Amino acid sequence: MSYDEIAIANQLFFGGPGKAWLFNRSAVQKKMASLGLPPRYVTHTNLIPREWHVLPEHNSEPQRYMLQAVGRARRFPDRPLTRTDEKWIYKLYAIIDPPKPKLCVGYHQEVGFFYRQRRKGIDLDIIWEGPR
Repeated sequence: MSYDEIAIANQLFFGGPGKAWLFNRSAVQKKMASLGLPPRYVTHTNLIPREWHVLPEHNSEPQRYMLQAVGRARRFPDRPLTRTDEKWIYKLYAIIDPPKPKLCVGYHQEVGFFYRQRRKGIDLDIIWEGPR
């Protein structure tokens, strides 16, 4: 159920329209958060760190789509992948996972997304962990 559907169901169950207060999407979201429940629709950008601050002009780069597809596949492992996600994941691993050297994806606001060699013990996943 979406937040809107939950709000409508609560409104009908607890008094219907015309009462002193109304349920809405925001109220449902806040109540669920206060109960410690996870968000209903989580993002699939967990492989694009917030620290990267991706600029709008870089939003359409293929590496962004590839990382989002891998993020969706990891977040929802029992959900079947779309053909588009399969394509993006295949392309990404064809680039970053050849026999040698292993690569990872990085981002810089001046150049956009890029590939670089993984550093042993530092870059443990497919994203670059930044300069160290």
